[in-house]
Amino acid sequence: MTVIRSRVERSFWKNAALSAIPDLLIAWVLMKFTEGGAETFFFTLIALQAAYFTLWAKRSIWSWTLFALTNRAFMSSHVEEVLASQSFPKPPDFLSGADAYYQEIVDDKDEDCELRIKSSFELGTLAGISVAGQHQLAMQVRMATEDALQRYSKRAPARPKPIIRRPEGASLSLSRDELATITWLADYGFRVVTAPNETYRRSIERVSREHATAYASLIDKFERECVPDLLAEDDDDKERRFESQQNRYHTIWSNYPPPGSG
Repeated sequence: MTVIRSRVERSFWKNAALSAIPDLLIAWVLMKFTEGGAETFFFTLIALQAAYFTLWAKRSIWSWTLFALTNRAFMSSHVEEVLASQSFPKPPDFLSGADAYYQEIVDDKDEDCELRIKSSFELGTLAGISVAGQHQLAMQVRMATEDALQRYSKRAPARPKPIIRRPEGASLSLSRDELATITWLADYGFRVVTAPNETYRRSIERVSREHATAYASLIDKFERECVPDLLAEDDDDKERRFESQQNRYHTIWSNYPPPGSG
């Protein structure tokens, strides 16, 4: 889900304004009931805010007390067991925080797809707690996760990055007509380059622009199918393949100019 900061800020101020309405009504009713003036109205507002702050402080102090006594150890142990059971990678030696650990796994394209999804889920959970306004809970969860990551780094074995190995051979999937055309093109090219003169080339009718384009596309497909893994293809091989493709289409554009081009 996309979270827009400006929209969250607007929602915060809107909710703050709406939550002030009951306090304003209570202060107004008390002012009318006691026949007091503006001082009664504002004194009631201040008293209500002081009461709210006292309750918030009481809950916060109790929450952090429980976190320090029991919840921190329980939460960190739970997170550590999740990391171990899901085979999360070993945390790096330097880490800015729990969010950075999960984000690094999500951005790692060499990592297992299922593990990247799990990391995205954990990252979304941390962000969701903050978006929901539970900032103290979010801080506690992050602190417990950091403790878990520190302990997990001592027990998790370092996993080397997977090495992409290119197979020695390539498996092609061509139809019968495509294979016959490739064979014809290869045989024709061999005879052309080995012919002592141009007699053989003049004896074959010139194909149309549509056929030439189809042949060029077929050769492109053949070259792609010959590459075991396009993502792991060497830069030199990729550049050579693209250059060959451009040369073929340049030949078509040169030999088959569009009508009216002169």
